[in-house]
Amino acid sequence: MNRNSFIFNLMDGFKILYRTGFKAAANPSSLFNQYIYIKIYKYNRSIAELQDFSNSDLIKNKELMAHFNNIKNIEPKSINWFIPYFVHAYAGIYTILRFASYFHTKKGIENRLIIYGNPLTSETEIKNKIANSFPDLLTEKIIILKNYDVNSLPYADIGIATLWTSAYLLLKFNNCKGKFYFIQDYEPLFHPAGTIYALAENTYRFGFYGIVNTPGLNDIYTKDYKGVSEHFIPNVDKKIFYPTDRKHLKPSVENPFIIFFYARPNTPRNAFELGIAALERIKKKYGECVRIYTAGAQWNSQFYEAENIINNLGLLSYEETPFLYRKCDLGIVFMFTKHPSYLPFELMACGCTVLTNYNPATTWLLKDGFNCLLTEPSISCICEKIETIMNNPDLRKKLTSNAIDSLADNTWDNEIERIYKFISRDE
Repeated sequence: MNRNSFIFNLMDGFKILYRTGFKAAANPSSLFNQYIYIKIYKYNRSIAELQDFSNSDLIKNKELMAHFNNIKNIEPKSINWFIPYFVHAYAGIYTILRFASYFHTKKGIENRLIIYGNPLTSETEIKNKIANSFPDLLTEKIIILKNYDVNSLPYADIGIATLWTSAYLLLKFNNCKGKFYFIQDYEPLFHPAGTIYALAENTYRFGFYGIVNTPGLNDIYTKDYKGVSEHFIPNVDKKIFYPTDRKHLKPSVENPFIIFFYARPNTPRNAFELGIAALERIKKKYGECVRIYTAGAQWNSQFYEAENIINNLGLLSYEETPFLYRKCDLGIVFMFTKHPSYLPFELMACGCTVLTNYNPATTWLLKDGFNCLLTEPSISCICEKIETIMNNPDLRKKLTSNAIDSLADNTWDNEIERIYKFISRDE
C-alpha cells in the first residue's frame, strides 16, 4: 500500500467514526463491515461513472454498424486495438498480440495498440513486455490513452475491443469503418450480480461483430445476444507443449503420484477453496505417495495452512510451464465461467491427465471418461475422481492418449486466417 492509499483509507475510517459516532468503535466488526461496504460503493460508483454512455452514443454506434454491415470484401489496412494495461503478456493478452502479429506480418496491417487503465505506463514499458514474444510488433504504434478521450485517436479501418471495459471506449470511437469485440470469456461472471455485472453484460448488446474464443462461448454470443460472430479454436505451440514417454504406475513412496493444481486464490472462477480442501484430504490419506504442486499466482501457502500439503511455484513463465506439466500425472483446473482456460489444452498436449469441472460451454472439448474426467463441485466428488485416476493406470493411459488425439491437427495460422476473412467481410 502506498502512502497516499494509506492516508485515504485512514481518512475513510475517521469519516465513518465521525458520522456514526465514536461509540461505534465499541463494535469493531460492525465498523469494519461499514468500511468495506463504503469502499465497494466507491469503487463500483467510480466504474459506473467511468463507463457512462448516452442514448446518443448508442444511436451513433448503431448507425455505424448498420453501414458496416453493407460493406463487403474490404481489405483492412489499419486496426486500433483497445487493450487494458497488463503486467504480463500471458493467456488472453498473449492471444490478442498473436493475432495482431499475424495481421502485421502476413497481411501488412498497421496495428495500433491503445493501452488504457494505467496513465503512468509508457510506450517503453509496454514494448519491453512484448519484445521477447512478439518482436515484430515493436515497430507498431503504441498509444497510452491517459484520459479516456477516444476523440484524440487516429482513424482506423477497424476498431477491436478486447475486454468489457474497452467495449465502452470502442462504443464512443466512431472514426472507423467497423467495430469488433474480441471475446475470450463470459466476463460478467467475473463479478457478483450488480452494477459491475450489469455493465459488463451490457456490452454484448452493443452490436459489435464478435471474434470469439471457442465454440461454446460463441454460442452464447449468437444465441443469447443475437450477435454476428466467428469463433476460433485455441491451439498449443507444439514446439513447447509436447508429451514424453510416460509410465503410468500406481502411486508409491518410490514413485509418488504427482498432482498439479491451477491455484489462484484471488480469482473466484478457479475455485481455489474447493481444490485446496480436496487436496488436503488426498494428502492426508496418501501421504508421501502423493506430491502436489500449485502454480498460477504468487501466494503464501502458510496463510492458507497448506504449507505441509502443497508446494506453490508461484507465477511461472510461459516457457516454464510445460516442464512442470510433463512431470505431473494429473492436472486439476477448475473454470466456472464459459471458457475452458488454456491449461487443459496445454496439459493434454504434454500428456498429463486432466480433471476439471462440468461446464456445458466446454463439452465440445472436455469429454468425461474419454479425454479427461469431469467432477461435480463437491470436495468428496473431487477426491473420488482423483483417486479413480490415481489407482487406475490403464484409465490414465486411455485419457491421455485420447486427449492428444482430441487436439485437432490445426494451427494458429489457420484459425487466424479464418478470422481475417471474417474481419475483411470476405463473403
